[in-house]
Amino acid sequence: MDTLKRLFTYLLPYWKTLLVSSALLLARAGAELVPPLFQKAIIDEVIGKSDLSRLGALVGLLIAVYALQQLINAADMFIRHALGERFILDLRVRVYAYLQKLSLSFFERTSTGELMSRVTNDINALEHFVTHGSALTIVDLLRLVGGAVILVLLDVRLALFVLLPVPILAIALRYFNTR
Repeated sequence: MDTLKRLFTYLLPYWKTLLVSSALLLARAGAELVPPLFQKAIIDEVIGKSDLSRLGALVGLLIAVYALQQLINAADMFIRHALGERFILDLRVRVYAYLQKLSLSFFERTSTGELMSRVTNDINALEHFVTHGSALTIVDLLRLVGGAVILVLLDVRLALFVLLPVPILAIALRYFNTR
């Protein structure tokens, strides 16, 4: 947890970009929850009632939602990658400045390959976490919660049937992952 706190202190100078990225993540998660509702309407209203008069409008709206999803995804990816690049540049400068302050005996004890490998791999892992890992975790969590809410709103009995095993699976996963 201390590592995450330190990471967030390094990300504080980018709070405006993080705010925009968070808004885009919310929009992305919301936009991904909309298509199943249009698909439900197509199946229930058009196919189920054999009423083709609404098919064009529903398909057009579905295509518009998918296009909006792509725009949101493109903007989100652009902003997160720009943030990641700026963050990694600043972090590399900090690491370089820190390495410059170390004593010569440290460099005599530590092999060059090990030092280069640690610096390169750790910074690349942080870049991946900042640009991809954290965002995907947030979107997946929002999608899970949003999907559960929509399921409850559509049919409570079906939602209970589908969501009842979730706590049992969570307990089982926690139990077996600790062993």
